[in-house]
Amino acid sequence: MMEQKEQTTKSNNAAAVCTLVLLYLAVICLLIHSCYRVQETKELDAFGIYKLSVPFSAHEAAGIFERNEEYRHQLLFFREETSGSITFPEFNKTVVTRVICIYGDSNLLFGNNYPLEPSDSKGCLLGEDAAYVLFGSTHAAGESLYYGGQCYEIRDVIPDWDGLVIEEAGIGEFVYAGMPKDQERSLVSFLENGEGMALIKQSFRFYQILARLELFLSMVLLYGMTAGLLYQKTGKKPLVRKAAFAAFAAFFLAGVIYVCSFPIESIPDRVSDIGAWSAYLTNEWTNFKAFLGGREFFYPSQIL
Repeated sequence: MMEQKEQTTKSNNAAAVCTLVLLYLAVICLLIHSCYRVQETKELDAFGIYKLSVPFSAHEAAGIFERNEEYRHQLLFFREETSGSITFPEFNKTVVTRVICIYGDSNLLFGNNYPLEPSDSKGCLLGEDAAYVLFGSTHAAGESLYYGGQCYEIRDVIPDWDGLVIEEAGIGEFVYAGMPKDQERSLVSFLENGEGMALIKQSFRFYQILARLELFLSMVLLYGMTAGLLYQKTGKKPLVRKAAFAAFAAFFLAGVIYVCSFPIESIPDRVSDIGAWSAYLTNEWTNFKAFLGGREFFYPSQIL
């Protein structure tokens, strides 16, 4: 009887250890994933996006570049369709994906490896997910596809991205202007003062907040499991429990500050300026509602 009881105890202990190890592995995997997401969202700071209060055509965009040649590789005008149908008749394949219609230098979006010039109205860039569906391979450069009744030749395939990018020379209107962050202030001033445009800044901070929140929660889980284990191993001493709660309070406060951190430029000159804080919170609420409505869909799909 005693041997059976000891055997049961050993089995229970082994099961508890295995469960604990699995829980730790799961939380560590979540922590690694959270770190990866936080790193991904840092890409959002590399490109500033503004909504145009009045959409305008490729002809008007071309006029801006003709009058200001120095901005040809610094500004990009675009719009996005969330469900464009792309076909490859030879294989009788169709894929529905997002389509970004641009006027400007595509290098601003994807780095210097994926050029698509404004004059290249027959070329396109294709994301690797869509390429795999249409061609069964990501080696699709030089192939042709059809979108909107027009034939486009694939100039290159973009890794870790899903969608189609085309230069639009004459049809439709552009809704957004994009520019590098390091030149954002001067380019916004040029468009507003030199070209008379009204621009609305598009906020993408909520992606970063969600990624930080995921990282913070995974660290809370890891801390709670470790603190509980130490508390059990030290004989449930009150001093250990108090120390764990005190450390958690400091850790939690630091985590809240980290998750909710906002840009320094948002702080008014007078911290007691209620009107400025009210305007900031109103703007944040408006942006958050836009985020919940799915209108912040331009960035890479893995961030969403």
